[in-house]
Amino acid sequence: KMKTPQPDPEKRVAATVQGYNLQSLFLLLIHVIGLLVFVYGIVLRKNFHNGDECEMTYSMREFVEIATSFESTSPVTKDYKLYKFFDRRDPRYQSLMRARQPLSDHPDWCGTSHAKVKVVLFIPGHWGSYTQSRSLGAHGIKLTGKASGATVKNIVNALGRGSLSGAATSEESFIYEVLSVDFAEQGAALHGHFLISQSSYVSASVKHISRVCNVDSITLVGHSMGGIVARLVPVLHPENAHLVRDIITLASPHSNPIYALDYSIHEVYQRLESGWRGETLVVSVSTGLKDEMIEPTSSFIHHHSSFSVSKILCYSIGFDQSTIMPCLPF
Repeated sequence: KMKTPQPDPEKRVAATVQGYNLQSLFLLLIHVIGLLVFVYGIVLRKNFHNGDECEMTYSMREFVEIATSFESTSPVTKDYKLYKFFDRRDPRYQSLMRARQPLSDHPDWCGTSHAKVKVVLFIPGHWGSYTQSRSLGAHGIKLTGKASGATVKNIVNALGRGSLSGAATSEESFIYEVLSVDFAEQGAALHGHFLISQSSYVSASVKHISRVCNVDSITLVGHSMGGIVARLVPVLHPENAHLVRDIITLASPHSNPIYALDYSIHEVYQRLESGWRGETLVVSVSTGLKDEMIEPTSSFIHHHSSFSVSKILCYSIGFDQSTIMPCLPF
C-alpha cells in the first residue's frame, strides 16, 4: 500500500502564522480607518457651528408650591400643582426659602413688590416635569452663568434695586418671572381626557395668577404635548382667552399626533383645529433634524396668526427632545 504523504509541520506552522498575520493586519486596518473617521468628524464638526449655539445654563434653582384658589374637578387633576421658580441668589425672594408651602396669595411670590412683572407659565409635555423650566427661569432673570463673577453680582444688585422689570423696553433691562404647572409626570399623549384636563388646570392657573399678580397678559410656553395643551386653553376656555395673548411651543406636534394610542387624541386635535380662532399669537419652534420623535415639519402651524420657526436652535442639525429644554438660547 502507498503511504499518504504527511504535510510538513514547518509548512503548516508557517501557513498558520501567515493567516494570523493577515487577520491582525485586517483588524489593524479597521482600527486605523475608525480613528481617521473619528478625527475627520472632529474637524468636520466645526462646519456645523454657526455662532448661534447655546451654552448650558447654571442656576441655583428653587421651586416653591403656590396655593391655588380652585379645586380639582376630577380624579385625573387631583395631583396637579402650581410652582414658582426662583434663584437662591435673587434678593427679591429670600423670604420664600423659609416660607411654609404651599404659599398663599401674597404678592411676594409674584415679584410685584419690586417692579412690574411679566409672567411666563411653563407647561411640560408627555411624562414631563415642572423642573424642566429651570433653564427658562434662569434666562428670565438673566442669571444663567456660574455662581461667581462680576456679571452675576451686577445682575443680583440690579434685581434688588428693581432696575430690571417686565415693563422694560430694552432687552438689557427686561426680565420675566417663570411659573410652572406640575402634572405629576402624567402621560398626556395616552388619552385625550388627559389633554383636556390639563388645559382646564392651565386655564384656572392663568386666571389665578392674573388675579394675584395683577397682570393682564400671561405667556404660555409648552414643551412637546404641552404646546397642544397651551393651544387648547383659548379654545376650550374662551372666558380666559384674553389673558393668553401669546403662546410659544417647543417641539410640539401641531400638524398631527405622532403616537396616538387612542382615538380620543385625534378627537382633541379635531376640536383644536375647528375651534381655533387665531386671536392668540403662536410661535412654534421645531428642534431640527436631530429630533427622532417630533419631525420638524410636524411643528408647523398653518394659520395666519401663527409663526413657525424651523431649526432656529442650530441651522445644520438642530436639537433633540431631551436637550431643547435644559439648553435654551433665547
